[in-house]
Amino acid sequence: MRTDNPVVVAVRDAYPGFDNSLWSKCQRPWKYGIGLIADARRRANEALGRCKKCDKRKGHTLSWRAEETLLTRLQTARESLGITTYQEFISLAVIRYCDEIERGFEK
Repeated sequence: MRTDNPVVVAVRDAYPGFDNSLWSKCQRPWKYGIGLIADARRRANEALGRCKKCDKRKGHTLSWRAEETLLTRLQTARESLGITTYQEFISLAVIRYCDEIERGFEK
């Protein structure tokens, strides 16, 4: 019988269905498309002995899978604006889009 590792034990305290299989999949998000939520990630970091500062970044992490054609368009647009990071580019695009929607509501 395989013994659960410390991460599984720590995360399972708050999320009873968490097991070795899920932990294994969370370590390969590119393959399974899943990951830990912030609280579970904090518990995992603590169990691994990582600094608590690791997950105290400001803001929230959002992610999605972009098709190759969309990724190419994003890269072209980002480079044409002289923006070096996707985070900066996506933030700018979302702000502009939200502003446009909010202006539509004001009409």
